[in-house]
Amino acid sequence: EAQKTSDLALKRLINGALARTTATCILIGSNTFKRRWVKYEIFKSLEKGNGLLGVHINKIKGKDQQIKSLGQNPFEWLGIKVSSNGKTVTPVEYDGWFSWNNCTDVAAFTLATPMAYKFWSKTVKLSDLFPVYCWIDDDGYNNFSNWIN
Repeated sequence: EAQKTSDLALKRLINGALARTTATCILIGSNTFKRRWVKYEIFKSLEKGNGLLGVHINKIKGKDQQIKSLGQNPFEWLGIKVSSNGKTVTPVEYDGWFSWNNCTDVAAFTLATPMAYKFWSKTVKLSDLFPVYCWIDDDGYNNFSNWIN
């Protein structure tokens, strides 16, 4: 319903869902990496200070008992431009060619804890900061709580 109403309504829905959370798990399917609202949720989770992780779910058999190939890791396509003092970051998206472009849905924000010095004044892919697992290959049923911790 929020998606039918407006972008602002959907942003409010996502922001409300993130309230009182400390971790965000991104379920990675075939096209997750290019979905606008997944990108928004990732960046808002980062802004909030949540831990982030991705979990590939395509190796789980579907209703048709078929297994799909793994989707692309959204953390490879998203990044942050870190300020010269490590305190402020600007969310960016990789264009698939050679450029990182500012995210239009999330503005630059100040981090509660500055980034490590090695990241200052650099663009950092989120895949360099956050882990991604495969539910099947990495035995998510038995290991998910360890991934969160």
